Amino acid sequence: MKKLVAAFALALFPLLVPAQERALRAGTLSVEFPQEWNFRASAQRAEGHGPEGELVLVNFRVLHPGAPAEVVAQHWTVLRNFARDEMPGLAAGKDTQVIRAVTESPLQDARVEFSSVSKRLREGRDAYFLQYLLGSRRTIAYFTVEGFGDALQAAARFEKILATQRWQE
Repeated sequence: MKKLVAAFALALFPLLVPAQERALRAGTLSVEFPQEWNFRASAQRAEGHGPEGELVLVNFRVLHPGAPAEVVAQHWTVLRNFARDEMPGLAAGKDTQVIRAVTESPLQDARVEFSSVSKRLREGRDAYFLQYLLGSRRTIAYFTVEGFGDALQAAARFEKILATQRWQE
């Protein structure tokens, strides 16, 4: 009987304590988004919508645990080549002003983040396009964020969310 009561209490616990955040998992990476965000996810892609109309697309790839050293080296090459060769062109799309060019920021445990911030006029309103490429030994996660409003303010909001990142490798 005690086991049944304990199981029932554990099942009800999420209903009794309102969740403030929801985790988005992208391979070995998880990021805590505020509860107002809604996501649909598949095997290597997720799409999210934020409370201010933001659209977040996440594409990710994950290496199997114990991948050979040459596969891991290729993984890092792909990540860095994408950041160097593709992200700048995406940031500078048609009628777009790059506010922050693609920058690299090292993270703990040999992880890395590349990011850019762009703005443009869309439908007669200020709009933004943010890119974040997060990489670790096993995972590459590419986030794009689009919405209306000030690009730097949007970047500050989204970077607070990305600061919740946790890696399980």
